[in-house]
Amino acid sequence: MEISKILNNANDESSPTLLDEEAHGESPMAEISIRAILGRTSATTMKVKGELLSKEILILINSDSTHNFISNKLVEDLGIKPQHLAPFGVQVGDGAMISCSAICGDLEIQVQQLTIRDPMI
Repeated sequence: MEISKILNNANDESSPTLLDEEAHGESPMAEISIRAILGRTSATTMKVKGELLSKEILILINSDSTHNFISNKLVEDLGIKPQHLAPFGVQVGDGAMISCSAICGDLEIQVQQLTIRDPMI
């Protein structure tokens, strides 16, 4: 199960950039559900509180997502320095494509006594 999105609050609804499917071909890509982007729960998701860099955060765990995602606003607010990559596509649950161009390597998240260390897109 992947941590699909980390929000700094429940109202974070930053809008992703849509991509033209033809520009990105048929290469393998990450997937995230539309519910995860909107921070909404479903039968395959749950929200838990955690901590990242001494800040309390809300974590949406979504078994339908293939990778870990973090909001741009939280990255900016915490002063995290992402590694910039060539733009790549992420397919959302409704089939639309969004553009990602950075990864935050091995962020350490605390959830109660559990420490999770993993990169976030």
